[in-house]
Amino acid sequence: MPSSHVALEAETVRCLKAASDACARRGSKLTELRQQVLTILCQSEKPLGAYQIMEALAKISDRQRVAPPTVYRTLEFLLSIGAVHRIHSINAYMSRSSLGRNACEALFLCEHCGRALEVPNATFQQTINLAANELKFQVQQQAVEISGTCHQCRATNRDDTQIGERS
Repeated sequence: MPSSHVALEAETVRCLKAASDACARRGSKLTELRQQVLTILCQSEKPLGAYQIMEALAKISDRQRVAPPTVYRTLEFLLSIGAVHRIHSINAYMSRSSLGRNACEALFLCEHCGRALEVPNATFQQTINLAANELKFQVQQQAVEISGTCHQCRATNRDDTQIGERS
């Protein structure tokens, strides 16, 4: 679909601009490698592991091969500016829909197709803040990951079940 491709390109440009602005505020740069990694994540339908990112880089980069430590350092930097999420349960990364958002993002992970959906939730954030204040706890990192089956996979599974029942 041309319109979805255009929307994906526009989203990637918006994401790169936001990351570049975040870098400028910190006095750092969104280097070519950082741009490439972020672009790969923005354009992926699913979260990617570091080695999948390395494979994608090999296809688009002039470099022969980007070493794993370089990819991990790049991902750590992108995490530090809020451009990506690390999904701990599957050791993968995905781009964030909005840099600098103050609400907690719940990540809904489909166990069947591997897609991840980011849902900002101010209520989660308020609950985390309240509990941290009561415990006098300083939060360094937070992640809410929920695994299950997305609506597309559920619809497909229903269709498969109905087809199987008819035969």
